[in-house]
Formats: sequence, C-alpha cells, structure tokens
Amino acid sequence: ARQPNQVEPLGVYLARHMPAQIRPPGKIISYSNHGMALAGYIVQTVSRQPYANYVEKNILAPLGMRHAGFLPSARLEQNLATGYGRWHGLHPVPLDYFNIQPASGLCATPEDIAHFMIAMLEGGQYGMARVLSDSALARMERQHFTQDPRLPGRAYGFYEKQFDGLRVIGHGGDIRGFGSLLTLMPEKQVGFFIAENVDEPRFDAAIERRFFARFYPSRPRVPGPILDSARDAARVAGSYRLNPYSATTFAKLFTLYWQYRVTANPDGTIELHYPHRYRPATRWVEVQPLFYVRLTTGDGAVFHADSKGRITEMFTNEEAFDRLPGYAVASFEVRWVGLLLLIFLSALVVWPTEALSKTVRRRRRSADSSPADSVAPRLARIAAAALSGLIIFFVLGFLAVIHRTDLWDFAYGIPRSIQGLLRIPPVTVGLAAAVIAFAVAAWLLHWWGLLARLYYTILAGAGVAWVGFVLYWHLLRR
Repeated sequence: ARQPNQVEPLGVYLARHMPAQIRPPGKIISYSNHGMALAGYIVQTVSRQPYANYVEKNILAPLGMRHAGFLPSARLEQNLATGYGRWHGLHPVPLDYFNIQPASGLCATPEDIAHFMIAMLEGGQYGMARVLSDSALARMERQHFTQDPRLPGRAYGFYEKQFDGLRVIGHGGDIRGFGSLLTLMPEKQVGFFIAENVDEPRFDAAIERRFFARFYPSRPRVPGPILDSARDAARVAGSYRLNPYSATTFAKLFTLYWQYRVTANPDGTIELHYPHRYRPATRWVEVQPLFYVRLTTGDGAVFHADSKGRITEMFTNEEAFDRLPGYAVASFEVRWVGLLLLIFLSALVVWPTEALSKTVRRRRRSADSSPADSVAPRLARIAAAALSGLIIFFVLGFLAVIHRTDLWDFAYGIPRSIQGLLRIPPVTVGLAAAVIAFAVAAWLLHWWGLLARLYYTILAGAGVAWVGFVLYWHLLRR
C-alpha cells in the first residue's frame, strides 16, 4: 500500500488474494510471501492478538531489539534511511507499507538483528532472555525439504547453503529501495548481516563470497566428467524461467523479460547464462547423471526429467527453474509477435490502398466495372481491419507503458494504464472468431478473387495464433 490507511487487515487481505494451487504439495519449492503471511496469521489467530504485537512482546522486547518494529509506525518512520531505486537512474523511492506484514514488514537496525543472531547461535537465548527452546531451535534450523539429497534445502524461514563443505543458513530480503542478507553458521557460532538502502542482491552475494574466501578459504574439489556428459549436455540445453512466477494471470507475460539459458559446450560442460547479462555466465561439469557441479565454486545443479526423458526442471543450490517449451522462449515470442504485427499491419495498408484505387478508377470512368462488395464481405473486411488495428494498438501501447513504468509499481496493483489496455484482448478474441467465420464463408460463397480469399485466410490464421498467445499468457485474467 502507498499509505498506512490503505493497509488491509491481514486475514482480509489473505482471503481476497488467495493464489490458485498449481502444483501438488511437497513436489517443488516455491518462494511464497503468501505462505509466510498465512503462517503469521495462524500465530495471530491462536494468540488472539495482532501479529506485530505478538512478535514485539515475545521476541523483540526480550531480545532487547529496541529499534525494531513493524510498519506502519511513526516512531520507526522518523528514523528510517532513504531508499533508492535503480529504474532509469538512481533516485529516492517512497516508503512502502505491506499487507503481508509477517513476510515483509519488520524494520530493524543491524544492532537489533545482531541480538537476534546471537540468540540463534546461543541456543535461543540472548543474555538472560530465552525466546526458543532447544527443541524449537533445532527444528527451526534443520533441513525440512530439498529437491535432491545432493543439494542444500530449506529450513524454517532459512535457506541452506554450502560453502566448501560448510553448512550455512540464511535469508536475503529485497524490496524497493532496500536489501539485506542474514547469514549464520550455527556449528561455528558465526554470523553476519548486511543491509543497504538500494535493491541490489549482487552486492550481498559478492560480500558473502568474499567473507568465506577470507575466513574459510579452500578450493572446491570438482570430480571429473562422466562418459555421457556430451549427450546429457545437449539434453539439458535450453531456456528456463525462475519458479515462482505468476502462472494464472497476465503477469506471466513478464517472464519473457527474465529467462535463463543453458548452452552445451563441445567438451560436455554446460554454461548457465543470466538474463540481460545480470551476472557473468557460469560453467558446470556433469559428475553424475544429470547432476552438475560449478567449476569455480563447487555448487550443485540437478536436472529432472519426465517419464519420457524430457527435461522439465533445473534446481541449483538456491533456485528452482522450469524448462520452457520452445514457444514460450522470449526470442521466439518476439519474432512470432513481430510476424503477426506485420500481417495485421498489411491489412491496414492493403485494403485502404485497394479501396482508394477503386475509387480513383471509378471517378475516371475506367473500364473496371467490378461490382461493389455486398454487406457481408464488407463486414468481413471491417472485422479484420478492426482486429488488426486493435492488436497493433495493444502491443505497441503495452510496450510503451511498460517502458515508462517502474515494475515495482505493480506491487500496488495493476496500473490504470495497463487496466485500460487489458480491456482490448477480450475484444480481439471475439473479433478473431468473427474473422475465422468470415474466412469460411468467403470460400463457401466465393467472395472476392482467389488471391483475396487466400490473403483473408492468412489474416484469419494470424487471428487464431493471436488467440493462442492471449490464452497462453493469460491476457484475459488480471
């Protein structure tokens, strides 16, 4: 929310925005703010007090976290740093207020977080105050899920990581204007915390790598490649998208902007390429069937295949990825939509030109005595022209609006300009159906000449392709 008075009660917000279940439980890890907020709502319901009050009374106060608390709070806001965004240059950004308070609502100083970290490293106790029992702390820190026994997994609220055999747990957080990373090694009673007033996770990752290189140096031991590595490298090569993503609304379209590529090398190694060269490409070697190790760090990656042997997912130490079908790859979609736009643009050029030519010939009393189209053929051309114009307007308008819009603004809901544009796809689906019907009629009733009928059929085919695009990317759902 933009203002404190716009924040909804936690239970109301969760009920209104319950996401659809798209996978069976226990199959794939998926980062879930909604899930963490739901867990907080259970605490609120059982304790019969607001979540923020419960945490302040039972965690923050006992641990002496005197400058920590939940927004909205006038006491906290007057001491907050200014956050900066990197959209079209570095600039200050407004403070956000979160409806999902348990997932993203705590403000604290590094000293406050240090008290929490000491409690995590000292058996749930800070000074004389105990906030966790030994058994509760053990449950919180142990692994509860992993995609593969060879990969780190997830504890309660913490990611597992491996740095040259060292087990590390932690969690990073990035919102507009701020970023942070908390890292703990319970076995060594060591931890560190990073906070910055800009959203830049690469900074956190670089500091983390340098920390372990400085204080726990060692060289990763990477086994040699297996015999079938060249064949498997070809199998896993392709494009992938991060899980989670919006699988049931038009926001799925934004995954076109953020896709990863795996390429196969002649020596059987593979390379993972980050979108927009966000990070340098990394090289991996296969050491067990469909299990790869990063050459420089020893990190692991596992590829899963379906019953037919087709690669469906990729899992690394920290992330889960879905393998993309060819038609969902950004490079294909750009070329495909570009071709459709050219076809539809041709309708806005060919028919007006043809109509103007006929008008000129009639005025000059030429020998052309071809009869004017009847009502139905004229309606057919009008429908195709309307379809073409609306699709061109929607695509170009959407690109223009997105170029001018900070994607963080979608955290407040769909911007009005996008809401207006999303009224167009349902109309185009109806017009496409009409154009298809007119194309059938044109052949059955012998409207126009052969070339004109073929051209209209091409337009109808482009309409079918556009409907497929609308349905796959959920442009009918907001």
